[in-house]
Order: sequence, then structure tokens, then C-alpha cells
Amino acid sequence: MKNLRDLCTPRQSVFDTARRDTVLDLTDLLEAKVDVPRFFTENYLTDGMRQLVTLGMRRLARKSEQVACMHL
Repeated sequence: MKNLRDLCTPRQSVFDTARRDTVLDLTDLLEAKVDVPRFFTENYLTDGMRQLVTLGMRRLARKSEQVACMHL
């Protein structure tokens, strides 16, 4: 059986210390501060993330029966 090191090859940007702790803000995408093709070559939506985004957008559009809670 192959181990994880044999099965996976990390992309080179993983080792870039300048980007190691980078977190993108959604407004960066809206304001074109993100290289979208590059972002999606390095990242992908998991099923859980896809469900989170889908349900979140439905709530924002008020097309969901789930209640959004806000704590002040």
C-alpha cells in the first residue's frame, strides 16, 4: 500500500512562507483583487463547502425556510 507522500504531490505555493497564512476575504473577489483562475487551480469546493455556500445564498435571498440567527 502506498503512503500519503507517494500519493500526493503538494503544489509549490504551499511552501511559500509569504502566502502561508493568507486568508482571502470575499470582498477581495468582488473587487477583483483575486486572480480567480489561479485561485481555482489551487482550491476547490468540497461537498460541505458547496452546501454551506448554497444554503447561505438561499438565506440571503430569503428563499430558505431555515432561520438565520444574529447575535448582537
